[in-house]
Amino acid sequence: MTCDASRLREAIIARLDGQPWLPVKTVRRRPRPQLQDESLPALFVVFVSEIETPDGEPNMGPPAFMNEVTIGISVVIGETIPDELDDLDEVMDRIRRHLLTDLTFVRGIDRTKAPDDPERAPPFEAVTKVQRGSLFPQDGAAYVEEGRLEISFLVRTAYEPEIPDDYDRTVLTARLVGTDPASPAVRLVIDQAQ
Repeated sequence: MTCDASRLREAIIARLDGQPWLPVKTVRRRPRPQLQDESLPALFVVFVSEIETPDGEPNMGPPAFMNEVTIGISVVIGETIPDELDDLDEVMDRIRRHLLTDLTFVRGIDRTKAPDDPERAPPFEAVTKVQRGSLFPQDGAAYVEEGRLEISFLVRTAYEPEIPDDYDRTVLTARLVGTDPASPAVRLVIDQAQ
């Protein structure tokens, strides 16, 4: 999972955790260990997948990619269902609307922040896909129903080479051909342009 995927997951959790219309007991970033009855209802916000495709010519310059990062959001309910979660399909729709209409989440550049502040740019360029569904587990599961929402986001990454010996300056020392090695040398120092 890239840092962008982690940022997206955490941004979604920050916008959903504590909402009065989403009364969950547990918020998880991983599907394991298995949920117990006392943890229900629960909200999962998990990394599902990431597909990197070349951004431009794949054999020109450092590797750069357009990534489709998919984050899964699930609300899991048990036998005892809070009134707010009675219609799980409506809850999943509300989660989608809440995220995709939140201007702090789907925004342009925040020009009030410094150019080098990572919070200046939104955590993604576009939403590329939204998929909804429900899961009804088999016998013996601790929960009754799971509402699922998968949202795919477009982000870009570039892998600039790590150069351990950055160019700092060139020092050139020369003597005329055929002169005595003890004769004074000509020395030229070229500093890196700043």
